[in-house]
Amino acid sequence: MTSYCDHCGRPAEEGDHAGCLAARAMEPPRYCVRCRRRMVVQVTPTGWSARCAEHGLLGG
Repeated sequence: MTSYCDHCGRPAEEGDHAGCLAARAMEPPRYCVRCRRRMVVQVTPTGWSARCAEHGLLGG
């Protein structure tokens, strides 16, 4: 099963994701790690939520 980068959407095993990791320190995920779909993300003053149409809700 392939997993994907939650910031850029590319396969996690391919390429260098150091920039993605740095960006994720300040931003919520944008892509589902299981299916690579772009998620609906909502940022609030207390955190964020991200919803994949296939896999449901993530929070942070």
